[in-house]
Amino acid sequence: MYELITDRFYKEIEAYPDLVIDYCLIKDNQPYRGEASHKKAVLFAMEQISQRWQAIRGVPWYWESEILFAKRISADELLWLPDKPYKQTKYGVTSYNKEIIKQESAGQRLPYWYAFLEPPHGTQFKILPDGRKIEHEYTIEDFQGVNQILFPNGTKDLTVLEWNTDWSDYFNEGHEWWGAVCWSVYDHSLERFVIIMASATD
Repeated sequence: MYELITDRFYKEIEAYPDLVIDYCLIKDNQPYRGEASHKKAVLFAMEQISQRWQAIRGVPWYWESEILFAKRISADELLWLPDKPYKQTKYGVTSYNKEIIKQESAGQRLPYWYAFLEPPHGTQFKILPDGRKIEHEYTIEDFQGVNQILFPNGTKDLTVLEWNTDWSDYFNEGHEWWGAVCWSVYDHSLERFVIIMASATD
């Protein structure tokens, strides 16, 4: 396995410096073998993410692969957005009320859209391609644009697994308050994995 570090996605995601989501795009040298390949990709992604964070933390994350398990969900479940906005922000874009989503998501994992649009410390600015910073709360259009880059051929060829989050100390902070998530997405049309992980607190 190897990370697709030259993929344009990594450049595009730099526009969103307040995100707490860690992404990893992966190609496997071996044939796709369902959940076993997903698990291998998730563990590989954790190695890559741990290396990125080690410079900040000073120590790598640890993980226990034997307690890692998943359930399959649809691509529509992963990429789902609420039907209506629940608040109007000072920048004139729509966002969502945390208490509403807590009620609607009772007993469920933190939704991917919420992890993107509502990081625990908010979103202060977006970086334009020319390097200028603009005050900008992240929008539905930002979320959809990022996922269009991740999954350019649509969702029909995606296999999505949602993983538990008690197999690494990476997720400990998220368990305190904001949330912790881990998904693996295999795009059969591109023969690549997208791993999406997040964990944060206040």
